[in-house]
Amino acid sequence: MGLHSSNALAQTVDTKQIICYRESIKNPYSFMGFSGDTFQPSDGSSWKVSGGQYQTISPYNGGAVVVCPDWGKLIIGSVAISIQKASKGSW
Repeated sequence: MGLHSSNALAQTVDTKQIICYRESIKNPYSFMGFSGDTFQPSDGSSWKVSGGQYQTISPYNGGAVVVCPDWGKLIIGSVAISIQKASKGSW
C-alpha cells in the first residue's frame, strides 16, 4: 500500500517539490517516537524512527501526524522526527 493521495500536502523547497501526507498512526496503539521505534500509519506502510526529539502521540488525540517520505520526516504538531522506510514484515 502507498500513502493516500487525498491526504497530500505539497511544498516547493529549492525547486524540489516535497509531498507530505496527513495520516494517523494505526500501530502501535500508543507511539513514543524514540529512535528505533517502528510505526504504521493508517495507509499500512511501515516506518522506523531514525532520530530526532521523541514525541509521544496516542489515539486519544486522533493519532494525527504528517508523513513526508521523500524528506524522511514524521511531523507531530510542530516537531519533525527523522524516519526511514521499515523493512517488510516489521508488523
